[in-house]
Amino acid sequence: MGYADIGNGILMDSEHVLRTASVSKAVGGALLLKLADHPELWDLDVNDPVNTWIDGLADDYDPVTLEMLASNRGCVRWYASKETYTDPAEQQAQQDADAEMATTRYESDADAFGLYSGDPLVCVPGTYHYSTQASGALGRAMQAATGQTSAQLLENELAEPLGLEEMVGENLDDPSIRAAKAYAGATNTELDLHSSQKTFALFGGGVWSSAGDLAKFAHALGTGQIVDDPDYIWTGTPWTNYAYGWSLGSQNGQVKITKDGKADGADAYLIAYPDEDIQIAVLINREELTKNSSAKAIAEAIGAMLV
Repeated sequence: MGYADIGNGILMDSEHVLRTASVSKAVGGALLLKLADHPELWDLDVNDPVNTWIDGLADDYDPVTLEMLASNRGCVRWYASKETYTDPAEQQAQQDADAEMATTRYESDADAFGLYSGDPLVCVPGTYHYSTQASGALGRAMQAATGQTSAQLLENELAEPLGLEEMVGENLDDPSIRAAKAYAGATNTELDLHSSQKTFALFGGGVWSSAGDLAKFAHALGTGQIVDDPDYIWTGTPWTNYAYGWSLGSQNGQVKITKDGKADGADAYLIAYPDEDIQIAVLINREELTKNSSAKAIAEAIGAMLV
C-alpha cells in the first residue's frame, strides 16, 4: 500500500484520498451526460453550443459544443507550457494567468474562467486538442445551467447519491479531508501543493478520491447508475479514440476505456471493461518514477491477468 505520510510513518489505507489529476475529466464527462439525461431538471443538451450558457465569448467559440469540451475537441488552450506561440506577449500573458490559477483556490470554475476565456482557440473546433482549461469551461457552463458549482455538482449529483464518501473536490486546507501527502522523486521529497492547485478547473484535475471510490465510480457509470446509456461514451460520438474524458479502445474483444492522470504529487490510472463489469483504479501519491512502476503499468498488468 505504501505511505500516506512518510515523515510520520502513516501507512496508506482505503480511506485516504489522493489526487486523481486528469482522471477528473472522466468524472466531468459523466456529470455532463447525467445532466443531459434529466431535462425535467436541467434544460441542457450535450450538443448545446457553449455560448448558450456562457455570455461574452468570442465568435470563434460559436461551433464549440458542450460535448466537444468534454471530449477535448473544443480547442481551448491548455497550459502555456504545452502550447506554441508566435507572439511573446501573448505567451507571457498566458503564463502569468496559469501561475495565478495554480496558486489560487477558487470556489468555482467561474471565478477563474476570465483568466483564459478571452484567449483565442488554438485549432478548428472538432479537432482533438488536450486541455485542462476546456474542462474549466465545461464546469463554468454546467454551473450556469444548474446553479451549482463543480464542487457542488460532484457532491450532490455523484458522490452523495452513489455513496462515494472519499470522492471530493480539491481543498488543500480542509482538515476533514483525509488526504495523503504528495511526494516527488526517488528521494520522496514532500510537496506543498498550494503552488499547483486545480480548483480553476475541478473536472480538469481537481477531483480527489480513494482508489476504491474511483473504481466504484467507474462501476456505477458502466452499469447505468449515472447515465441512462453509458454505451454512448464509446459508441455514440463521432470519435473513436477519446470521448467524455475517456480513451477508447478494446482488449481481447472487450470494450476497454481508460483515463490517466499526472500532476504534482500524483500518478493515476483508471481502467473499465464495461462488458465484464471490471474496474481497476491505481492512485499513487508521487509523480511517476519509471514507466514500469507507474500507475498505468500496474493497472494494465492487472487488466492483462483478468481480460
